[in-house]
Amino acid sequence: MKKMQLIKSNTKKSIMKEDRVIAHLDLDSFFASIEMRDNPELKDQPVIIGRKPPARGVVSTCSYEARKYGIKSAMPVSTAQRLCPKAIFVEPRIDYYNKVSKEIFSLVERYSVFMEKTGIDEAYLDLTGLIPLFHSYEDLAKEIKEQVYKNFKLTCSIGVSCSKVISKIASDRCKPDGILIIEKDKLNDFINFLPISAFPFIGKKSSESLKKLGIIYFKDLFQYDLGFLINKVGSFISYYYLKQFLHETSFQQNTTQKSYSTETTFDEDCKFSDELFNLISQMASELALRLREDNYKASVITSKIRDEDFETYQKQITLSEPTFDDNVIANIAFENMENLLKSKVKGEKVRLIGIKLSGLVKDNSNLFDTNVKKDIAIKKVDELNKKFGKNIVQKGFVWRKKV
Repeated sequence: MKKMQLIKSNTKKSIMKEDRVIAHLDLDSFFASIEMRDNPELKDQPVIIGRKPPARGVVSTCSYEARKYGIKSAMPVSTAQRLCPKAIFVEPRIDYYNKVSKEIFSLVERYSVFMEKTGIDEAYLDLTGLIPLFHSYEDLAKEIKEQVYKNFKLTCSIGVSCSKVISKIASDRCKPDGILIIEKDKLNDFINFLPISAFPFIGKKSSESLKKLGIIYFKDLFQYDLGFLINKVGSFISYYYLKQFLHETSFQQNTTQKSYSTETTFDEDCKFSDELFNLISQMASELALRLREDNYKASVITSKIRDEDFETYQKQITLSEPTFDDNVIANIAFENMENLLKSKVKGEKVRLIGIKLSGLVKDNSNLFDTNVKKDIAIKKVDELNKKFGKNIVQKGFVWRKKV
C-alpha cells in the first residue's frame, strides 16, 4: 500500500463515530491490472485493454504506465497507438473480469453493514457502527485493502467520509493504491478547496464556463446567486450549491433483484460513433453474465447517455422474447443510443453511457427446448469457464448488426 491520508479533527472524539460512514472502493485500473497480474511480462508496461489497430474500437481502460502518454478510456485505439507506438494491446476478457470482480466483492462485503456495487470495479460500503470492532476506520480500510491484495494480488483505493459523493472524490484523489479518510467536522475545509472539476457532473465545458466567472474552487460557487448559476451552466449545479450530496438517503438493501445496470463515465467528452460499439458490447457482456449467473432473462433494455452539457437521456425497448444474449443486448443498447443522439441530443459528444436490464423473468431453459439451443450453448460455455477457473472457452467479439 503506497499511501494513506487522514483529514480529521484534533479532538479526541471523532464525529464520524456517531454519523454515517461511507467508503468508496475502486479497484485500480482493474482490467489492465488483472492482465499484468496474470502475465508478468506485462508488468510496468503501457498496457491497453482494447483491440489492436488496424481493428476499430476504443480504449476500455489502460495501465498507469499507458496513462503517462495521455491515453484515456474511450479514446480510439488508433489515437492511443499514435500516442504510444510501443503500447501493448490486450483484447478484453469480460467474462473473466466479471468472475474476479464477483470474488473480490464477495470478500469485501464481509466488512460492510451493506454494500452497493455500482460497477464491475467499484462499490460503496456502509461502515457505520463497525467501530469498536476495529480500532479505527483507517485500520478497517487498511484491512480491506490488505485482504484484497493478499487474496487477488490486486490493489484498490478507498475513500471514506459521511457522503457517497465525497467518498468517491476521495478515492479518486488517492489513486492508485491509497486511502483518504475525511472526518465530518473537516468536510467543509476539504470540499471548499477542491477544484470545481473534481465534482461529478461538472465536466470540461461546465468547468470552463464557471472559470470565466472566477469559480475555480468549490467555495467560489457562493459568490453568485443560484438562479444566475443555473442560467449559466444548468440546473445540476443546485445539487452542489445547496450541498444536497451531504444529505443522501441511507442505503436500502433490496432483497429482490429488480434490474441490472452498468455505466461508464469517460475521462473526456467523446464523439459517439461505431467505434464505441466494442465498449458497449463489453458492458452488455458484463450484464448478460450477471443475468445468467442469477438465472434471469431481461425483457426490457434501457440505454442511457449524458451529453457534453450534462443533460441525461434514456430510451428503453421492450422485447417480445426475454434474453440473456450478449449480442442482442449490445445491438439494442447501441441502437437506443443512436436514436437518442439523433432525436434528443444537440451535439455529437457524450460524457457517459449506460445500460440497464429490467423486466426480469426466471430462465427455465432446458436441453429439451428445441427453440432455445443458442441459450443452452451460451450457458454451457459459462459452466465450462466456471469449472476450469479461466476462460477455457472464449466467445468471439460481439458483432455489430448493420441495418
